[in-house]
Amino acid sequence: MTAETSNRKIYFPGFDYLRAALAIDATCFHVLFYVSRDRFALYKPELQDQLPLPEHIFSLNILFLAIPSFFTLSMFLFAWNQTLRPDYFKKRIWMLIQLYVFWFFVWFIYNLITNTSATLEEFTTLTDTLIYFVSGGQSLYWFFSTLIVITALLHFYLKFLTHVKRNRTAWMFAIFILSIAFVILATILIGHDHFANPIPFIPFVALIPILVHYVKNYHRNQPGIRYYGFIALCVILYMGSSVIEWKMQPWFAEQGFLVFVVPFYIRPSLLFGTIAIFLLALTYQKPVPKFMKFIAGFSLSIYCLHLYVPGRQEVFNFVYQITPFTKVPAEIVTLTYMIGGSILLAFLLRKIKAFRQFL
Repeated sequence: MTAETSNRKIYFPGFDYLRAALAIDATCFHVLFYVSRDRFALYKPELQDQLPLPEHIFSLNILFLAIPSFFTLSMFLFAWNQTLRPDYFKKRIWMLIQLYVFWFFVWFIYNLITNTSATLEEFTTLTDTLIYFVSGGQSLYWFFSTLIVITALLHFYLKFLTHVKRNRTAWMFAIFILSIAFVILATILIGHDHFANPIPFIPFVALIPILVHYVKNYHRNQPGIRYYGFIALCVILYMGSSVIEWKMQPWFAEQGFLVFVVPFYIRPSLLFGTIAIFLLALTYQKPVPKFMKFIAGFSLSIYCLHLYVPGRQEVFNFVYQITPFTKVPAEIVTLTYMIGGSILLAFLLRKIKAFRQFL
């Protein structure tokens, strides 16, 4: 294998592809959400008992894989390093806290200047205020606050597993299944009405030790037919559960946006899809092209900066006037523009030493 699986720093070439793809995926979602808004407002009452439109499937079943896949990748690397360096947890948590605080205040100041999103003054109750801070100011930076919580959970879960001397693998699979049941039960009992809630990602925490165990013990040779067969099974389960989710769940439009009754991130399709994507990334063994490594090196910057790229709506409108029969070319051009703008902003900001660790 190209990846090193001994007690050294781990490197899988496929992870560079995964980082680049997920950064583009998240940006694409925000192109549809913030620029081409009616992608989420195409609901019609007469479609209640039918399958959704292709753009709904693309947005909610493909683009929504970015966040859980990012979490899985981050936690996997954390768990691996945790086994090599007992003090790694403190370093990792401190880094995530710094990322969260920095980008929260960037977003807060940006909104004070532009008045483009919710500000703290709009929240009058203690609960609303806490949600505001936990969700990164109602922004995409909820990713960091949630990652802090689930990384801490993973740390203590790994500590627990070190005390399990017999049947550890069976314990890991049992806890993984129980974690799914817990999330479903918690959703039924207490609900889930905010995207920054870390509860839906608990099964991904329970999944990580299984992946680490597999890599350390079995992923030393070329993946065989069973490996690819399992990936195929995950893909089939992903597609099948996606159809069931759309067909069996009531779905409706709330304030012009399409939503599920069951929250987005508690869908089995996202779990199966994330597993399939991660296992595929593990199989890639060839050297990564320089361009892909370049994009992967800016994945954090693309995620954090793409909403600050100016003129995205103007770019979209200009291209859409040329191709009014479809929004796809305008969306692709806007996506490319936002990614390129993010990289340029990051390149400039990295010249300032104090900003480098946040990009």
